[in-house]
Amino acid sequence: MESAGSEKEVVEEIMTLPTFVAEETFRLHPGDTALLDRICESTLAVLDVKAGIIEEIILTCTDEMQASFFLSCTGYYRQSIGCLRSILELVTIASRYYILGDEVGFRKWQDGIEDGMSFNVCCMDFLSNPRIREKEKALREIAEVNLFEQANSGSNYPGGLARQLYKELSKYQHSSPGHTNGDLWQSNGPVFDEIAHYKSKRLFHETCAMTFLVAKIARPDLIIPEGVDFLFNGKFVELTPGLRRAYMVYLSP
Repeated sequence: MESAGSEKEVVEEIMTLPTFVAEETFRLHPGDTALLDRICESTLAVLDVKAGIIEEIILTCTDEMQASFFLSCTGYYRQSIGCLRSILELVTIASRYYILGDEVGFRKWQDGIEDGMSFNVCCMDFLSNPRIREKEKALREIAEVNLFEQANSGSNYPGGLARQLYKELSKYQHSSPGHTNGDLWQSNGPVFDEIAHYKSKRLFHETCAMTFLVAKIARPDLIIPEGVDFLFNGKFVELTPGLRRAYMVYLSP
């Protein structure tokens, strides 16, 4: 009995601060949390579409989305953002295999047999595709930035938007200097922090939008759920302006 009581006390102690942060988050930002939840729930709708490797990987990513949402609401902002990198990376890799028509390679990668796959490799392979290369050129002319091109310090080009996002997410994933929980909280934690909440929310929106855009680029007949499609219309959330332009360029005939 003493052990059971002790275990209960430990659980209560562990959950005290996260519960307080969650209550603050829902009290101060009910609209934000409703939008995040809407994205998580509506993403499951994509699984009604014809089965394939992209849908399969999106199913895996719904767990990461829900975990990111939960962690953000309870104040674990860095861990929340780390989940977002997994989402972007997984869908990008699956999209690369889909474009190449290489389901065998995809299965080997899933089984841990095929090594050397990375986000950078995927971006380079995207750029070798004539259809994508043409869209990237058009986007660069319109928005002065595209999605997959490498950064070029000589021309002061920061790299494509997908690369920039992946780089930012990676800093939190690896707790790089300036990107730790302590940096976000400015104290011990978890605690609610307005700036950190906004940052994790913005990156959640940005990652979900980029992820579905990359999947749509790979498979144009993929239906983007209504709960995600609204990210691109500019009415409810902030997105990098170039990302909305990319959506229009890539989805135009």
